[in-house]
Amino acid sequence: MPQEMESYVFGAESSRYLREVIYAIREVGTSLIICNMLVYCSFCNYQFSENVLKLLKHQYMTAPSNELKPVFSILTELLLLEDPVQSQRIKIVIDGVTDGAGTSYDGLLATVRLNHATDSRRSYKCIKFLVSLAGKSTPIKDYLMQIPSKWQWAVNWLKKKMSENYWTPSSTSATSNEDSTASPSKGLTVRRVDSGGSESLADGTRVPGGQPRDGHERRGG
Repeated sequence: MPQEMESYVFGAESSRYLREVIYAIREVGTSLIICNMLVYCSFCNYQFSENVLKLLKHQYMTAPSNELKPVFSILTELLLLEDPVQSQRIKIVIDGVTDGAGTSYDGLLATVRLNHATDSRRSYKCIKFLVSLAGKSTPIKDYLMQIPSKWQWAVNWLKKKMSENYWTPSSTSATSNEDSTASPSKGLTVRRVDSGGSESLADGTRVPGGQPRDGHERRGG
């Protein structure tokens, strides 16, 4: 990496530079060069990973829900990056983190809970993102299996919403083409739920790799 670029990315002004980069990603879409730069700098670097993920978390919590696709695209690349820090990145994104300054940042599951009543489409997109990742990454699926009660709450909420026949993922905000695609994962199914072609997690009665649950966590013997 050129020395000038290294000073931007890792130097005293790195926080401001990264904030502008992440904001640009949300505004204009994912750039392959920027994506590769963030992945390269995150490799085996916990502190850089945490800094980038905190900025991305701010975006998926506050940006309009129809502008989240590029944010989730970058998150996908970072979470699928295989290195000794991968498990820590997964934990930060799913469960949140408290940084060295004592500031807490919510994970995706907390975001689902915080927004389920006021911004259900944001909650839907967070669950859909996790389901897609669980189908691509064994470490992510395994992590969700370790927190079945937290994950099952999100699944049960979405099942309840889907039973309200007037509700679709776009009921509470602007429609996006992003809702027209989804990916299946083991244990959680993404399927169409209305004649307009909206897709969601209608068959979410299983924690990935687990057994069917009816709102109660199964306890081992």
